[in-house]
Amino acid sequence: MTTRHLVHPELTGFLDQYPTLEMTQERLVFLRGSRPAADIRGTEEVQVEERYIEWNSGSQPIRVLVFRPVSKKMALPVIIHIHGGGYLLGKPEDNIQENIELALSCGCAIVSVAYRLAPEFPYPAALDDCHAVLAWLYHNAALLQIDKTRIAIKGESAGGGLAASLALRARDEGLYSIVLLILIAPMLEYPMDQIKRKSNPFSGEFIWTKGSNIFAWKAYLGNLYGQVDIPTYAAAGNSCSLNGLPPTFLAVGSLDLFLEEDVDFALRLNQSGVSAEIHVYPGAYHSFQRAGDTSFLKRLKHDYRAAVRNSFCNGDIKDDR
Repeated sequence: MTTRHLVHPELTGFLDQYPTLEMTQERLVFLRGSRPAADIRGTEEVQVEERYIEWNSGSQPIRVLVFRPVSKKMALPVIIHIHGGGYLLGKPEDNIQENIELALSCGCAIVSVAYRLAPEFPYPAALDDCHAVLAWLYHNAALLQIDKTRIAIKGESAGGGLAASLALRARDEGLYSIVLLILIAPMLEYPMDQIKRKSNPFSGEFIWTKGSNIFAWKAYLGNLYGQVDIPTYAAAGNSCSLNGLPPTFLAVGSLDLFLEEDVDFALRLNQSGVSAEIHVYPGAYHSFQRAGDTSFLKRLKHDYRAAVRNSFCNGDIKDDR
């Protein structure tokens, strides 16, 4: 059965240009090699700086891109951005334009993390890298002109899963205060747990399929895959307790493979006393943001930026609608 007829007409053209392919080791190698180097220059209004963080003794430096509005000289709220790519692919450069726009629109700094990728570096490498960046920001806030009382975490797909896990870890450590969690189609649930839920025949046909998802989780978890119980931080959707997490914004397409787990996560957050909102975009598949300057992309940006503005409480930020 195909769900092509359920795709919004505005999003069908992208599927013609980029047909869905199952992820394999050979395809992963090809995709990594086919991605061109990106230009990391900023604009007249937003500075983009590449930095290498040496935080944990004996570990490799972590590369980040730091975005900051040129006109802002005071301590700014900051968003830690964690890119998507199934834990297998991606880099901060993939979101340069979006982060430039976000920094300018919301009057904040953004630090985008080049975390280590699976399968070469399975769990917990990526999460450890993101956690090191959080610690670095917090302990160097004055030097970096960052307001450590206004730290948000944003992630897409696998980056959304890492963002949620980072928020859980920060909650449990009690050292860092996170004011907002922004999850765009987050990859939250260990596939072994999804067996408990009735399969949705109308989700996961396009871009990111069930087969690709299993491949990615196997790569990310390594020897942990197949076990009944895995560490809580390995898959945030597995967490028994969501109490104490920061206010959360979630967004997902109605045809996205992650629809059910994301809606369930939002429901559990609200049932745990956490303020959570979820936006479901009808007729949208996973990574619909890549389909160009569509009305869906404009709505998504407007929706999550509104959450950022509300959290950071800046009065001099621009409206993008």
